[in-house]
Amino acid sequence: MSLFAVLLAIPLAPVIIGVDMYKMHVKHDDSSHIYSELVIPTRMKDKDLIDEAIKKYSQTLPESEKYLFTNKTIPLLDKSHSIAKMKFRFNKELGTFEVVANNVTRSQATKHVEKIFDIYTGLVQQKVCERVKTKLKETEEMTLDNEEILEDDTVVLTVGVNG
Repeated sequence: MSLFAVLLAIPLAPVIIGVDMYKMHVKHDDSSHIYSELVIPTRMKDKDLIDEAIKKYSQTLPESEKYLFTNKTIPLLDKSHSIAKMKFRFNKELGTFEVVANNVTRSQATKHVEKIFDIYTGLVQQKVCERVKTKLKETEEMTLDNEEILEDDTVVLTVGVNG
């Protein structure tokens, strides 16, 4: 017997990431400037999920950019012949990962970080839903009545309380 249904919506995409915080500090248009090193803070904390997000994102990149997140040093086909690289490193002070981008423009770096963050938030949502469903199976007090994925990829879990 269900006494009450609880609706659990988990929208994670609207979270502001470090790229947005970084953009707030840029006062002039430097979109064509190539930085030897550019550090972009993020709110990502889980290294395994970051690695999974990078792997998924790398599969969508054109062949000329697939090296970007590997240890290979492949020159870009641009005027400077510089080697663009991006890596995540943990910032102990903030407790989150930041991106260190080398030999890229700000717009190139932020574009990649934003897309990785989108994939990352989807993976976080999947993990949370899996954890909630596992916990529901372990208890006799509540049951999962319905699971729905909305147009914006938000997952809605309807939970019935047994009584």
